Amino acid sequence: NVTVFEGRTTDDNQSGKIWSGDSELAESNTGNFAGGSGTVEVVVSSGQAVWYKHLEDNTGGVSGMIIRQTASSGGAKQLVVISKVLSSAEMLSFEFHNRPDSNLNKDSVVLTVAGEIVTPTITDTETGALVVYTPPESWVPGITIPFEIVAQDTNGNDAIRSGGGEAILPTAIMPFRTPLVGPSGGDGVWGVRYLWDVGLMATGRTALEFLQTSDDPAFVGRTFDTTAPVADHGEGFFTEGLPYPDEVLADDDAFWTGDDFVISYKGTLNITEAGAYTFGVHTDDGFGLRIFGAEFVSENGVARIDSVQTNTYAYPSASGDTNSRAVAQFDAPGHYPIEFWWYERGGGDRGELYFAKGAFALDEDTEIGDAMAGQWELVGGSHLVAGPQPPFEIVRAMIGGDEAVFDFITLKPSGNHQLQTSVNLVDWEIDRNAVFSEVGEGVFRLATAVNANPTLHYRVGLFPPPSAFEEDFENGSEGWVAETQVGETIWELGTPNAGGLTTAVSGSNAWGTNLASDYTPGAVLSLRSPVIDLTDIGRPKVSFNYFIDSVQDAEGGQFRILDDAGEPLYAFDEIFSGTSDTWTNFALTFPAETRGKKVILEFRMLTDGDDNVGAGWYIDDVIID
Repeated sequence: NVTVFEGRTTDDNQSGKIWSGDSELAESNTGNFAGGSGTVEVVVSSGQAVWYKHLEDNTGGVSGMIIRQTASSGGAKQLVVISKVLSSAEMLSFEFHNRPDSNLNKDSVVLTVAGEIVTPTITDTETGALVVYTPPESWVPGITIPFEIVAQDTNGNDAIRSGGGEAILPTAIMPFRTPLVGPSGGDGVWGVRYLWDVGLMATGRTALEFLQTSDDPAFVGRTFDTTAPVADHGEGFFTEGLPYPDEVLADDDAFWTGDDFVISYKGTLNITEAGAYTFGVHTDDGFGLRIFGAEFVSENGVARIDSVQTNTYAYPSASGDTNSRAVAQFDAPGHYPIEFWWYERGGGDRGELYFAKGAFALDEDTEIGDAMAGQWELVGGSHLVAGPQPPFEIVRAMIGGDEAVFDFITLKPSGNHQLQTSVNLVDWEIDRNAVFSEVGEGVFRLATAVNANPTLHYRVGLFPPPSAFEEDFENGSEGWVAETQVGETIWELGTPNAGGLTTAVSGSNAWGTNLASDYTPGAVLSLRSPVIDLTDIGRPKVSFNYFIDSVQDAEGGQFRILDDAGEPLYAFDEIFSGTSDTWTNFALTFPAETRGKKVILEFRMLTDGDDNVGAGWYIDDVIID
């Protein structure tokens, strides 16, 4: 006999079903127990479950159902129960509670995880036992792990307790073990990326998805990369914010509206003294802050520390002012890669990051001033350095038999990883036969054949990627095409000797328009590169050095990007004109319409019919990264 008691409601017509076996009853069998109780007799055979269903009419009030067993026959026993299941990226645990009539038989426990029987650790507790399974490698956050556990008790009746389900691991706020895309910054400056014209920034997760795809050739939004001494826009704790760059505000296609954009900052933080530092944030709307190598230990405000990656502090939703602070612990002085982003959905716009040594819950707990004296200061300037490549961790090294294998976790899976060898720990050579592969769950591998030298040393490194194209013209003009369409001026390769220019940037060769004399009036001439395959380069950047001596704004050079058939894809909107004091570097990120293609670089010189002429245009050291 089972008594059902409903004691916490003002609702009418509370009822339920109680049955055993697999077939649910068609109708309620408890009667109305609102404010009272109902008694039901249930016959339970060995191995059957007893089911309870509460039927709520949803008219208001608070509902709850209490079930009590009031009488039984046939010697029913209280059996051992599984009372708690916990999961994380590092473990899956089950808590068993013994009962007066039933104790867990620890030898009978069978645990299946993701379809495979595994061996857990079982320890006694005051009330029963704790069953814990630790995977060989941490699970990736966000995945679902199916499990089933079966055990018997020790009371001699062969009672079996079982449970199954899915452990859904929480998802990291920032990309798991993966840095944000965009420029990395340098001494005294952040690397900054502006991103807009991608649609509605509904949430922080949406903003991050846009940001992490902004290097893809198929990305359709607008980006602009630059540097900044601090991360400070709009009115926050510090009242004077930086202006938005002219290149962003003057978007030629008018896609910049001041709404629905993301700004990402990357740099390397120089911590000169270990200890606790408080980081403060004011943004409109959400933000994310991550410091590789540090751990956030306390928080104050609407933002929260990520339970998956405690190096992350974020508020990924819309907010008029996040106004939050978190304390980060740095165990040693050093250089720490740092990332900060915020997004704007509509309304106001602000984004500010500042810090102070020590632990401070509120802005007013200390004054603006010198951060090293425990006062608030914008993160930037002397606290940013040109950092190393993102760190990675070697998790396994195995040298034996015919193969040497190195498994590692990297923050930059697409980076240029190399296996190098040395006989003296001084001179290192790249093992070009090493094969790079992905093992799974964030682990990557470099494997090679074992060298016969028993004293050979190995190291795994993350190195700058090689340039997609690099030409200093010291080996001649192979593949380059120089043509004069109109006039007598020609492109020549050699050592310049006009307009005061007497050397190339590197080596002795450069291209120039009439190397040793001025250009002539009424000329149109072009210099074209070989076809360059950029189909696998996400967001290439071209740079070259130039010298110009021409009539300001009337004659000069034009830079264009053509397709592999010679048809124009893009023309830089300003001509190179006037007079340079010396060689000057020019850099341009390939516009979206030119990415993922095979291209030709074209340098065109155009002059008018006036006899007022100059030395012309000279080009050296063309590089595409």
